[in-house]
Amino acid sequence: MKSQHSTSCRIYVAGEWELYVFFNNKGTKSEGAFGVLLKNGSIYPPASENEVIETGFGPMKYYPLDSQQLWDPKGWLFAEKSEIPRSDAP
Repeated sequence: MKSQHSTSCRIYVAGEWELYVFFNNKGTKSEGAFGVLLKNGSIYPPASENEVIETGFGPMKYYPLDSQQLWDPKGWLFAEKSEIPRSDAP
């Protein structure tokens, strides 16, 4: 798996899969992540909230978008919450 880092997001690539992770409230206790998953260059739509699929990154989970907490994960991100990246903002 390759990872690229920019000021606005992290991009992961593993075979036919791409994951774009965007951050809000970077560098604060309220920092949250939002993930967009692509397969063969097309957005991979979830079948349902909390769906878990196997990808080139390992298990990925679709976290609900309607969470009221800024820091809650949203969209496609790693199923294991401890693997969800932080922005590393100062």
